Amino acid sequence: MISMDPLTQLNNCNCREQHLFECGRSQDLNMYLLVLDVNRFKKINDEHGHVQGDLALKAIANYLKESCIEKSDFIARYGGDEFVIVYKGNDVEGLCQRIHAYIKKLSFPFDLDVSIGCAPYHKDIHKWNDWFIEADKQLYNEKKKLKDR
Repeated sequence: MISMDPLTQLNNCNCREQHLFECGRSQDLNMYLLVLDVNRFKKINDEHGHVQGDLALKAIANYLKESCIEKSDFIARYGGDEFVIVYKGNDVEGLCQRIHAYIKKLSFPFDLDVSIGCAPYHKDIHKWNDWFIEADKQLYNEKKKLKDR
């Protein structure tokens, strides 16, 4: 229970930090860090209520747990409407496309989509936080593109 997010039943922030630290120690160059953020989540909560917002988060979490992530991968809830994935595979673009396609199919009384920032692990990353910062920058680039549309 100490490492579990009660709403989504995913790993929580404490577990995420430990896992990212261990990834950095492993020096495995076939890893990607993805940071997902639910777009316009505050508006969803404001207009449709927190219960609907929580249901949306649970639906996203369930999909990530059951359909996207392999046994060697890692997923955690990062914050209110953000998720973190450590993906060990060769098709990170395909994973992102599957996530977007699934979320578009979810049935809610509002539009639901996510922005995804992705950063490959590389030998110049010395602290897990550096890796997270790279993925987070990509996430905000995606969110900026969304706002500019």
